[in-house]
Amino acid sequence: VRDLAGVLETRNIELIYDRTYHMSLITAAAARLRPTPRISTIVSDPRSDFETNRERFRWIKRRLLRRAYAEADVAACVSEGVREAAADYHRLPVERFDVFHNLYDVEDLRAKASEPPAEPFARKAGRRRIVAAGRLHPAKAYDVLVEAFAELSRNVSFSDVELVIVGQGPLETELRQQVAGLHLGEKIVFTGFQPNPLPLVASADLFCLSSRYEGLPNALIEALLLGVPVVSTDCPHGPREILEGGRWGALVPSEDAGALAGALAGAFEHLEPFRQRALAARESAARRFSLTAGLARFDELAALARGRFAERGK
Repeated sequence: VRDLAGVLETRNIELIYDRTYHMSLITAAAARLRPTPRISTIVSDPRSDFETNRERFRWIKRRLLRRAYAEADVAACVSEGVREAAADYHRLPVERFDVFHNLYDVEDLRAKASEPPAEPFARKAGRRRIVAAGRLHPAKAYDVLVEAFAELSRNVSFSDVELVIVGQGPLETELRQQVAGLHLGEKIVFTGFQPNPLPLVASADLFCLSSRYEGLPNALIEALLLGVPVVSTDCPHGPREILEGGRWGALVPSEDAGALAGALAGAFEHLEPFRQRALAARESAARRFSLTAGLARFDELAALARGRFAERGK
């Protein structure tokens, strides 16, 4: 805290932007030592994030976080759902929080997606493909996705479909054991960490988000920006907001393998309409989540933070 306060002073910093609650704890305290306009950003539901991490002195930190967000010139959340959850968890008025979506360099993202995928994971002729991407963590509910895929695979109409899971994490061994127990080893591919996962996402017939909870799922937005049809759980928070209530992709209840399998089957059976919807979603997502839109919103929040800071100083 003292080091950051010193940097604020010696570099004559005019605005602090912090992201994630650990940083908010530090910057809030530093800004008390060297008053500076501050934007503090919450990226996920604190009840799911803060409460599930094994924090030391958790209740003290929670009180300090409430103070940090109450004192921030702007407290921003990455989605409307996170905004409501943060207000409830920290017992602050919902008006205390603004929404600031993640932003994406759309041209760069699409250029990276045009590269060929790593050779071992190139798409095989005659195969249809579902791709899921993200850390192998309980929040992503890959156990439910594997169960749903097993149900889908029992239907001979989908015997040519493979599932590619991109990412690494603490549940990899457990998930591989689940796949082996279901005798799906040839149909479910674990790619591990990929420096550039976008070619794999772009190679999909369907992108699937199976999460139990989110903040604003980057992988889902990236799939939309690449024009890939999507099936997602209607988990808290983000998918419903991103897909505008199901306008841009299928939404199903979270932790329901049967519903997820049914949605995947329905998407394959009506793939051409799904593809047409994905092309419209691609343009909508580019307008909503581009750098141009995001930086304009950031300018608004920065001006708001400076104005509130000046008003507090009177």
